[in-house]
Amino acid sequence: TMAYHFADDTRLARIIHSESDITNFQQDIDKVLEWSTNWHMKFNLKKCEAIRVTRKKSPLQGSYHIGNHVISQTDTQKDLCVILNTDLRWSSHISSISSKDSHQLRMLKDIELYRISHLFVCFLSLFSLNNSA
Repeated sequence: TMAYHFADDTRLARIIHSESDITNFQQDIDKVLEWSTNWHMKFNLKKCEAIRVTRKKSPLQGSYHIGNHVISQTDTQKDLCVILNTDLRWSSHISSISSKDSHQLRMLKDIELYRISHLFVCFLSLFSLNNSA
């Protein structure tokens, strides 16, 4: 089992070829839980998810838990701003980025329109003040 740490996040990963790999992976999860208990650190169980990355038509199915909490399975997961899905295709990630870009572009257009109208109002105000003098 491979463990990856970044800031306060921990990722565990293991290639699953057999039922014994599923059992060994659960044992590794148990070891991480034991370590966290010994160091008085708690996992946020609401954020704990499992993603099965494969292109097999019928992969081995394993269910994992942390203590009494069953780890929920998910089809997509965000890791360091990259959206990973079960079949390693980029469609979810690209959709998310293009959606954000469209939103930001609309905001920039709105800001530009506000700036132009604000300058126009300021110009009219200055022009009318100068004419009245």
